[in-house]
Amino acid sequence: LASSALPLASAILWDPVVNGRRYLRSVRAMSMMGVEAGSDPSEPGSLVAIGNYLAAPTVSSIDDLDLQKISSAQIENALIISRPGAADSRRLAAVLEAAGVPTALEERAGTEKMLDCAAEQSEVPQAIVKRMVDWLHQHPSGSVKRTSTPLPQHATLDSPNGKWTEEHISIGPQALNAVLTLPRYPRFAGAVVMANNGVARAIGPARAWVQWSRLWAELGIASLRLDVGGLGDSQPHPGREPLVNYPIEAIDDIAAAVAELKGRGLAPAVAVGLCSGAFLSLDAAAADVGLEGVVGINAQTFYLPDRPGSPQRRRRAAPPTQPWVQRFLENTRVGRRLARLLPYPVWRLLDLLGLQPSPLRGADIARTKAPILLIYGDTNIGLMRLQQRGRGDLRRWQEHGWLTIMAGLDHSMFAPQIRERVEVQVRAFLLKLLPVIPDPTAPTSGRQQESES
Repeated sequence: LASSALPLASAILWDPVVNGRRYLRSVRAMSMMGVEAGSDPSEPGSLVAIGNYLAAPTVSSIDDLDLQKISSAQIENALIISRPGAADSRRLAAVLEAAGVPTALEERAGTEKMLDCAAEQSEVPQAIVKRMVDWLHQHPSGSVKRTSTPLPQHATLDSPNGKWTEEHISIGPQALNAVLTLPRYPRFAGAVVMANNGVARAIGPARAWVQWSRLWAELGIASLRLDVGGLGDSQPHPGREPLVNYPIEAIDDIAAAVAELKGRGLAPAVAVGLCSGAFLSLDAAAADVGLEGVVGINAQTFYLPDRPGSPQRRRRAAPPTQPWVQRFLENTRVGRRLARLLPYPVWRLLDLLGLQPSPLRGADIARTKAPILLIYGDTNIGLMRLQQRGRGDLRRWQEHGWLTIMAGLDHSMFAPQIRERVEVQVRAFLLKLLPVIPDPTAPTSGRQQESES
């Protein structure tokens, strides 16, 4: 932009893409994290990889990009923040200096922890953010303008097609951040609650919760996307650290969300979650917070996130383990190796003796409170652990239709076609639980008219 028509007073270039063709190759290489990169069948030339969708014209523009060829740039000052040893950033710094732009190049670690991983594992490098803020203070583009107008407590978005609205709200004494999506024409009572997966915001994997909530709203279903304490824009609970994948306080947060929905006349509430979001939704259902159903996608039910015997451990859906068994299996090299190799009969015996519960014990307890549907990809580690440690329970859940396995489903639902298939299954489950709102304009039968008279 600055090389063509738009002058910039200051520019911070963080991990800049200097050569588009090399960047596209790196994006495709990143697909080794779980989903093969390729184009959307409906749009030849597009690119879908690790949750990123690039339209065909965007791919073409990026492929043509080469900042080493620019000869002029209308930038007064530039800061390039580079990964350590990145050759492209050094080349760009030289190009900008040759174009007369005072340029500072700083190599800082941390970008890889934010970008070179799945979104639910991403960590924002606060030191880099602080450096950018400090640099902008040193290179202001103008005087600071202050306003005395207070920020609104709520923000509302209307859909372009007029079929739904979204309201950003705060929930409970913790002021949890949430987005409430409401249909313009409600057809079903209640709402769907969707929480974080991993440490990602409650937009869902590859923005699935955003897409699904708006799709469901067009079909007449309300939903709430919830940042539990310490994740997204919700502050951690007192005394707790932020960015914890499996916060035990999520039980209280989901309870607050259910109460908020009930207060707005949106009952019953059904939870939908992926990975840790599924795990925490099962915890909340077992704690009887008022959920009327749970869909868990790729839930890692074998995982035990708390110290053995701790108060947090006792609040989980899964029954307590024998502390010394859990410590041995998790904290010793021999134990960790055995945990990977022990056959099902040994795990069955540990379960019967009350030493190490089957991975589906917690889900069984949650199912006594509300209907449950578990969905797994056929190669998901959560399913593999069920096959190893709880084969009998897995068979029972499949026979009853409480658990389904989908071929090709990757852990984070990055593949768009698979994500669409999952949504169809989730929606079918929701429609069994959410009551239909009678249409007041629908004609009544003769018998109904007689009884009313």
